[in-house]
Amino acid sequence: MVKRIGKSEDIVYPAMFLCSEESSFIIGDNIVADGGMSMLMAFTKMRDGNIRCNIGPKCEN
Repeated sequence: MVKRIGKSEDIVYPAMFLCSEESSFIIGDNIVADGGMSMLMAFTKMRDGNIRCNIGPKCEN
């Protein structure tokens, strides 16, 4: 996880890549530019030390 607040460049550069010729072979994907926050929110460490998944019953860690 990136330990800072996101800047506009953090979104602009991936968007510019997707608009460029270098991404011509990409036909569909999810590109997450959130500094790792989505992974942080996916798991919770419980008081007993166990890890709980927050994204559904088929969560694999």
